[in-house]
Amino acid sequence: MKPKHCLSDDLISAAQEMFLSNHHWIVYNGLNHELETGDMQFFKNKREASQYTQNNTAENASYKLIYASSILDLIGQLTYGNSIGSVNDVNPPAKTNFMKEENLNYLKIDLKYLGFGDRLQANLEHNIRQGFPEFVLRTQTEFGSATLDSTLYFSRSNEDGKYYFNRHDARMKNDVGVLEQSFYVNKGHGITLKEAFNLLEGRAVYKEMDTKEGEQYHAWIQLDFENREENGSYKIKQFHEEDGYDLGKALSKFPLKELSDQQKTERLLMSLQKGNLQAVTMMVDGKGQRFSIGASPEYKTVDVFDYGAVRPLTNDQKAQLMTGESRKRLNGKKVEGEQTGKELSQQHDDKQSKGLKHGQHVSQKLQGQKTKGVKNHR
Repeated sequence: MKPKHCLSDDLISAAQEMFLSNHHWIVYNGLNHELETGDMQFFKNKREASQYTQNNTAENASYKLIYASSILDLIGQLTYGNSIGSVNDVNPPAKTNFMKEENLNYLKIDLKYLGFGDRLQANLEHNIRQGFPEFVLRTQTEFGSATLDSTLYFSRSNEDGKYYFNRHDARMKNDVGVLEQSFYVNKGHGITLKEAFNLLEGRAVYKEMDTKEGEQYHAWIQLDFENREENGSYKIKQFHEEDGYDLGKALSKFPLKELSDQQKTERLLMSLQKGNLQAVTMMVDGKGQRFSIGASPEYKTVDVFDYGAVRPLTNDQKAQLMTGESRKRLNGKKVEGEQTGKELSQQHDDKQSKGLKHGQHVSQKLQGQKTKGVKNHR
């Protein structure tokens, strides 16, 4: 078996960045045993890579063209010379460094995907290079008048030696109190920073979930502020697709200007599914009026607030905004298999009243509510 080229640490790092940006066609100088950054070029398509080999010739260079999807794939294709050697004896420092760099890069991607951006990356890299078996990172985010303190937990596996992002604890302080909850991360999937804030604000989030058997399904999740687990954590309520909540249908009951544009409708749906309060325009008596809305899967409707989300509208007030048929149903027209609008109105208004008061009484630190199987689309 042919021995491999030796790759410098800088080249391994550069290659990893190129793969992340979809540069998988590679031209390298096959005459050099030790490859540095200048000995390897990366391209997005084969045509450009082939053109480079044709335009660059030299006595001390013999360019070769390969396609690789990862560093390991790249190393596996780089042979040098004709002598027989053991692959296990070749390039161990480069492989070790690659594993560490790949682990670090994936964790950086996880942090970005989960909404923490790049502000923690320097501290993340420092702790991993120090080789600590476990460590925490802390950050603070402002959401209007509310503050969210996040504590992120990392640990190194005894099995494969890799570092994993295990969970982030969220502590939100707003005008009415303090709320805390732990959100677990599974292979980079979990509740994002903004979704954590929205859940602590009492809103619902639409997630992809796993059953115990590993089957995927979708459901709305919401913190149950009236019930806790034995460890003090808030329980999590789930509202499944078979429960009959159709967000698009709920939106269609209101004269939303955004629904006249497909792209705006899609953006509105995506924002509400993340648990956001979304500013919208409703056409009332031929004039546009601004409101804020949020998804309410428990009551198969949307919550409506005055613009700025300061004051929630009651269902009676919402009825004045609805289209004709929806207004009739809300005011009491019975539909088979459904509660009347008045029954829903009373339950919903009672729930909103409790929710507004709840934050004034919560300050106990939570220790471990795990959102089992919750994950995002990457």
